[in-house]
Amino acid sequence: MAVSGETGSVEGGKGITEVFTIESVLSSSQPEPILSLEGRYRFCHILEGGRLYTLRENVLNQAERDEWNMLKKQNPGLPREEKPKKKRNYYTLIYDIKSKEELHSSLVDHVSTVIASFSNGKDLCCSLYLDRTLVIFNANSKEVVLYTKFAGVGAILTGNLTNRNFYISTKRDHLLKINVDKAKDFPPNFDFEQMDHEAVTVKKMISSGLDAKNFSLVWQKVDEVAIICFEGEFNVINFTDGKVKKNYVFEITCCGLALSNVTILID
Repeated sequence: MAVSGETGSVEGGKGITEVFTIESVLSSSQPEPILSLEGRYRFCHILEGGRLYTLRENVLNQAERDEWNMLKKQNPGLPREEKPKKKRNYYTLIYDIKSKEELHSSLVDHVSTVIASFSNGKDLCCSLYLDRTLVIFNANSKEVVLYTKFAGVGAILTGNLTNRNFYISTKRDHLLKINVDKAKDFPPNFDFEQMDHEAVTVKKMISSGLDAKNFSLVWQKVDEVAIICFEGEFNVINFTDGKVKKNYVFEITCCGLALSNVTILID
């Protein structure tokens, strides 16, 4: 068993991503990493077979941004708002954790920011982009098996990947279940209200709190009971009997997360 994450940074704003064994984390206050990566890596997942899946940010307009930084040093009064916004895509990489060998590297030629990533811990990894694009990568076949953009406005903040299914709310009170194995020839743009696909099942639950702005979506029992975090609530949704239990436990303030008398008990 292993854990991974970004643990620090080096000169130039590049991060250090490290992988540790669970045993070393539990037994030492200063565990030694078994794999260390230096660069703009984002999101890590441990896959079966001792593999690490990760993304490496590729800044397309870095030269333009560096030039602006030089101008800023010469003209301190230059408004920061005028700095060119970062344009980026990502390399998909797979490493053998034990040998530290790079097993795969490929560029996903989509310019946007990945805001969330998911894995089934075996072979599938998902990237959810700020512009509502979803990319699912198979680490065994080393290919993108689904690439689509969901209809609608505003970012989709989260989703959930089980063994072979990806769950996502693209519109309030609706949950899409996408079977990855049936997603061949999936359209590059998808609107569940305008089209059907054999890979997609739509669940509708009025007043459930399901929304693209959910902070998290976790199954207590897959396809039956889900727990979502939404605008100061933890909602427990039972898709079998249609019941929704709302738990008002916190609020997001200008200063961050405010908790008050929180007790969550889930049978």
